[in-house]
Amino acid sequence: MAEIANMFKINIASTMLDRTIEFLEENVAIKVTNKREELVCPTKIKLKENTAIVGINGEKLNAMVAFGYDDLLLDKIAETFLLGEPLTEAD
Repeated sequence: MAEIANMFKINIASTMLDRTIEFLEENVAIKVTNKREELVCPTKIKLKENTAIVGINGEKLNAMVAFGYDDLLLDKIAETFLLGEPLTEAD
């Protein structure tokens, strides 16, 4: 089990984190200053209000990956991709 978890962290989780940072910096103009990855196998978790969960299933790996998003990040993504203009406090 430890070998599969390590493979997941090195090959999948790290790649997903690196690609997410690249996307935010290149497409949303957000400079990522704190890169943190954590691989845990909890029995219970508390999700952020804005959370996406991705299931990864295969012959040797079954995993759920949770991405938590802060409101400010979602606002910036919406500003960049949906509105094409900055959001104001009134929005």
